[in-house]
Amino acid sequence: MRKLTRLPSKELAQQFRFVLHRQAIEVYHDSEEENDPCDIWIMTDDDLSAAQKLFAEFSQNPQDPRFKSQAEQGKKQFFADQKTQQLAEKAAARAKRWEGNFISNFPVTSMVIGISVLLFAFSYLRQSFELTKFLLFSTSYGDHVLKEKSFHEILSGQVWRLITPIFIHRGFFHIFFNLTWFYQFARFIEGNLSSRKLLLLLVLIAIPSNTVFYLVAGPGFGGLSGIIYGLFGYLWFRGNYSPSLSLRPDPQMAKFFFVWYLICLGLTLFAGNLLGMKVANSIHGVGALMGIITAAFDSQTPRHLYASLQVNPSLRHQALIGLGLLLLGLLVDYLSY
Repeated sequence: MRKLTRLPSKELAQQFRFVLHRQAIEVYHDSEEENDPCDIWIMTDDDLSAAQKLFAEFSQNPQDPRFKSQAEQGKKQFFADQKTQQLAEKAAARAKRWEGNFISNFPVTSMVIGISVLLFAFSYLRQSFELTKFLLFSTSYGDHVLKEKSFHEILSGQVWRLITPIFIHRGFFHIFFNLTWFYQFARFIEGNLSSRKLLLLLVLIAIPSNTVFYLVAGPGFGGLSGIIYGLFGYLWFRGNYSPSLSLRPDPQMAKFFFVWYLICLGLTLFAGNLLGMKVANSIHGVGALMGIITAAFDSQTPRHLYASLQVNPSLRHQALIGLGLLLLGLLVDYLSY
């Protein structure tokens, strides 16, 4: 690194810096205050002679429109290059995260899978019911829908019950299906965004979906399926409205979750009491809705989405179908539990 010159102000130094950047000459200036003199340093000795020649012309008339134009172009290029470098650094960090130890690289995903597996294994022990009662949304079944729903355990301080039902699974197929999908979505979000974002999503999806099902059908529920629908809804929305994030799931996956939602409705309504195949459909619907709402705010597009609903009939139809399915899930759960 070699010192080129000293300029009387930071503003003038920045202007010349952008002129140099347009010529692909890397520089550094060390002024902190706007009116302080500022030293210009050339990062590579090979660029020194070209920088000296350019400075000789610049110093004659810094206000020359030619330099103004070059500085403006250089400024745009500088910030574009800076953004590209930041994206490259993030990509490198993500790539590094996908290597090495899974638990340390994906702590939230690992924690949820680990707790779920341990609880499922513990469920075969005689004392397991006491632990399950400790994790259920409520231990009071009371009367049916919207009656005697006092939330007394939660209001007395047992706030973990708002979330902990997601860790409870009944049957091998239940936990295998849920953990397979959770692993796919959670690892993807945690690897491409952050552990904090995944943890926040779990809370924002679990609390409303668990609460709604408790109000509609009672406290006897558990599983990660609402979280799965929520994470999918989040990825689907961000993939469609923030495609630069590369979070878009396979379009065929949307069809699968739509069909699976209908199958679960049918199983609950027609085979629930006969075969014991009841599904918490409300949790699926509310979970998906919360994922989409969270994605809308993360994408900073709520107003844009509202405007699109007004002018885009196809999107409006999709929204109405989604709302209809959610209401249908609530009704099926109301009638079946």
